[in-house]
Amino acid sequence: MMSDARLEVGDATYPCSILDMSVGGAAIMTPLALAPGSRAVLEIDGMGSFDVRVVRGLGIGLAVSFDVTPERANALGRELNPGPLPGTN
Repeated sequence: MMSDARLEVGDATYPCSILDMSVGGAAIMTPLALAPGSRAVLEIDGMGSFDVRVVRGLGIGLAVSFDVTPERANALGRELNPGPLPGTN
């Protein structure tokens, strides 16, 4: 999964790409080095904005966790997994 996105840190916005994503967070490719615990806003094309917290650096980017309500997490889960796999129904 390689989606265009932007990471907003304070008043600055930086382009980034989504490498992997789940209901709980994402791995993003960015040249930014942010300390674990840093807060930011991740805006993903076609999916909207998410408040995030940096979990760790990845060498090529960052691992972040989403700070979302249970309802938003459920909606994100449905968007990431829209239906049963072929042949499983």
